[in-house]
Amino acid sequence: MVQLVQAELSGWRFEGAELRSHRLRLPAGEIDGVHVAFSGKTARAWIETRGGEQVALVEGDEQDVRRIADRLSGTLRLASMPARANLN
Repeated sequence: MVQLVQAELSGWRFEGAELRSHRLRLPAGEIDGVHVAFSGKTARAWIETRGGEQVALVEGDEQDVRRIADRLSGTLRLASMPARANLN
């Protein structure tokens, strides 16, 4: 299960202000949020676009999925900031 989570995570990356996978490119400004659903000890995470489209990210162990979603949410906030934003 951990290998599946790691493989899925390595498939997504930010390049500039764009989230990319092997098959998709999503501008950070078009992403409304990162969401997580839980079922027992497993969970799944997805991105929802401003247009309402859901894009699957990862499914697996609850702790791993939560960590991935939290990390992506933080990175998304940074990627969505104006270029000259003050981080202090």
